[in-house]
Amino acid sequence: MKVAGKWAYLYRAVDKRGNTIDFYLSPTRNTAAAKRFLGKALDGLKGWEKPTVVNTDKAPTYGAALAELEAEGKGPEDTGHRQARYLNNVVEAGHGKPRQLTRPVRGSGALKTA
Repeated sequence: MKVAGKWAYLYRAVDKRGNTIDFYLSPTRNTAAAKRFLGKALDGLKGWEKPTVVNTDKAPTYGAALAELEAEGKGPEDTGHRQARYLNNVVEAGHGKPRQLTRPVRGSGALKTA
């Protein structure tokens, strides 16, 4: 999605029903951004809400970010990580609504207000 005329990456976490848990806009798509997003998303969950499996696309940054969070003790220890091509379709299908909202105005003005 475009923010201030530049592309920004939209990270979203959803539960198995498709409800949004958390989201994060980042100017970069690297391990630090993935770690910040996953740490923020997992930190906001109660103990009984912690996922048993995290499904992501095949970007290598997610695996490294989850490993770093687990090593620091900030991530759940028993959470599995599956990188599969079609398992994150719920997330990808959910990107349509923000795109519909931002298309007429051609993006947002600033990263903080997006």
